[in-house]
Amino acid sequence: MEEKVYILNPKNQKLAAVIHRPKADGKYPAVVLLHGFTGNKEEGHIKQLAVELADNGFVAIRFDASGYGESEGDTEKDYRMTNYFSDTKSVYDYLRNLPYVDPDRIGIFGHSLGGMLVVLFAAKHPAIKAVVPVSAPYHLETHYRLKGIWNGWQEKGYREAKSNGKTVRIPWAFLEDAKRYNALVEVRKIKGPILFIVGTSDVNVLPKETQKLFEEANEPKELFVVRGMDHYYKNFEEKLVIVNEKVLKFFKKYLQ
Repeated sequence: MEEKVYILNPKNQKLAAVIHRPKADGKYPAVVLLHGFTGNKEEGHIKQLAVELADNGFVAIRFDASGYGESEGDTEKDYRMTNYFSDTKSVYDYLRNLPYVDPDRIGIFGHSLGGMLVVLFAAKHPAIKAVVPVSAPYHLETHYRLKGIWNGWQEKGYREAKSNGKTVRIPWAFLEDAKRYNALVEVRKIKGPILFIVGTSDVNVLPKETQKLFEEANEPKELFVVRGMDHYYKNFEEKLVIVNEKVLKFFKKYLQ
């Protein structure tokens, strides 16, 4: 079953979200899914994982960060790491109060920037029972790819990106805000199980960035390396299958 909903964040903005759940009645474990930088809830890897989770006895929710995708807010004013974190809290609270969700069995998944954010979020919310960051950086000030484009970005004041077929401007203020967060420090606070996934061919977030997060994390932890996978595994069915199978196995082990 699939249902589109709108969830209010602390700024009273509507966050566009889609809930996937099993057809039968009952209380189910649930997973929050986070997209990456300039990503959205409709990306293939996010949507496909939500479908597969529901087919395997989970509730899954995917949503757009405020100021992006179908959610309310202005990209130049609202698209910030701080706001994305706050949006995630709103979605998490909404999810755990649904009548068909078991609030004691909730996990979180994120890709790229979303992977970094799930580490930050789980560190502040110990009730999260299982965490999966995929291709996650740990600090955007040291993230080599962003560092390489700082000058042009800062000079212009924005970077252009696509959102729902339109060109939008990602402000320099996004990076200034994001630089405040260091997942390498926060990951040490997570006590529950965490699965890190990396691709050996990723040139957007180097495997060694996520490897550092893994090294700082507490047990139980696992590093799953996918040979030949780049940052955009959503475009390659073979890699998508490998990642989703591993993620499902992990959540089944710790949430069901």
